[in-house]
Amino acid sequence: MKYPQDGNGLPPRSHRLLLTAALSDGVVALEAWRCWTEEFDLDSVSTEGFWLLPLLYRNLTTEDFQGPQKQRLAGVYKQMRLGNAIACSQLLNLIGSLKQAGIDTIPGAITSLSLVDKDIAIPISPFELLVPVGTLETADYLLQSRNWEPLMPVPPARLRPFVAGVRYRHRNGGDLRLNWRPFGLDCPLDQDAGCWQRAARRQSGSTTPRLADPVDLLLMACREKPLLQSSVLMNRLAHGVDWVEAESRSRKLALKRDWLALAGASPPELVHGVPAPIMQGYVDPKARTQPDDSVSLKRLTRRHWRRYHRCQKTARPSNFSGYLVSYYQYAWQTSGTLTLLLAVMRKAFGRVRGIHPIQ
Repeated sequence: MKYPQDGNGLPPRSHRLLLTAALSDGVVALEAWRCWTEEFDLDSVSTEGFWLLPLLYRNLTTEDFQGPQKQRLAGVYKQMRLGNAIACSQLLNLIGSLKQAGIDTIPGAITSLSLVDKDIAIPISPFELLVPVGTLETADYLLQSRNWEPLMPVPPARLRPFVAGVRYRHRNGGDLRLNWRPFGLDCPLDQDAGCWQRAARRQSGSTTPRLADPVDLLLMACREKPLLQSSVLMNRLAHGVDWVEAESRSRKLALKRDWLALAGASPPELVHGVPAPIMQGYVDPKARTQPDDSVSLKRLTRRHWRRYHRCQKTARPSNFSGYLVSYYQYAWQTSGTLTLLLAVMRKAFGRVRGIHPIQ
C-alpha cells in the first residue's frame, strides 16, 4: 500500500498537521491548526485529508477555536452527521435482513466504531460488512434484490481466497463493500476462521450487530485503510487492547510491513496523539523505491505467488499458471485465452496509476 509522501519519504506535512489537530488535546491541537492555516487552505485539501475535517471540527470545538474557516468546517461536520444517520439506518436494516436469511455479519473497523460511538465524527459510508465465505451467493442475491448493484460479480469458489471482497452501489445512493477475508489477501487463509470464532464469543443483543474482537478490529484497521484513516482508527481502537496478543496475532497474519509489528509488547508511542511511526514517516524501504505509477511484472508475479502459496498447501508452478489465468479472467472480466491475451497487452501498454487490479 502506498501513501502520499514528501521528498523525504514522509507523509505530507499537511496531513501530519491535520492529524495532530484532529487527535491531540488543548494547545497542541490549536497550534497544529494554526500552523496548517498559515500554509494551506481548505480548497487545497486532498480527498484523504477531507476525511479528517469532521473529526478536526469536533476536536477543535472543545477548545477556544475561532477563525474564518470555522463555519465551513461546521458545514462539513453537519453534512457528515446527516449522511451517517442515513447510512447507519440503511446499514442496520441490511444487517437485519441478512440475519433473517441466516447470514452472520461483522461490521468493519470504521463501521464498528460508528455504530458504537455515533459522535466519533468520522464518515461511515462506504461501509464494510464481513460475511462467511460460504454465504456469499445468498448474501449477493439478497443485496441485489434490495437494489444493491455489484461493481464486480462474486468470484467463483476457487478464486475466493485471492479476492478480499466485492463492492456494491445502491440505486438510491450508498456504497458497501462485502468482505469475506477479514485481514486482507496477504495473510494465511487459516487465520480468517479465528476472527469469526472470537467474534462469536462476544455478547450481542438482538438488535445490536456482533462486533469483532478488539485486537482483530485493530488489525483490520491497520491492514486495510489509507494512512490517515488508519491513524484515526488505531488511535480510537488502541485503548484497552492486549498488546502482547496484538503483537502475536500480527506476526501470524504476516503484518510485517505495518507499524504494529514495530510496537513490540507495549502500546505504540504516540506523538501528540498520532502513532509515532506515522509521524516519523515509517514507510517500507522496498515500497519507497517502487514508483507509484509503475506496473512491475516481476513484482506482481512474486506477490501473486506469495498469496497463492499461503492459500494452497501444495502449490505447484503448473497449478499457479492456471490460477493466474483464472484470476485475470475474473479481474478483467474476459472470457477465453485470446481475449485475455489482448487484455494483457492493453494493460501492459497502459502503465498508469491504479490500472492493475492487484494494486
